[in-house]
Amino acid sequence: MTMGNVTVYGPRMSPSDANIPLMNTPAGHTVGREEYRHTQQAQILGPLYFPAHILGGAGSPLHN
Repeated sequence: MTMGNVTVYGPRMSPSDANIPLMNTPAGHTVGREEYRHTQQAQILGPLYFPAHILGGAGSPLHN
């Protein structure tokens, strides 16, 4: 989970663990890289990050 520029990992998860393999996921895509990307998105979008994340998540099943 990422909050601002802080990423919190659970007791059984580390930044170097492989991310859940999804369609079109590049090799070497780790949990740490995924959370870092969310941090970048939040910095760019600011208060629009959460609405954009919700809309993207809602539209994803329609795209796939």
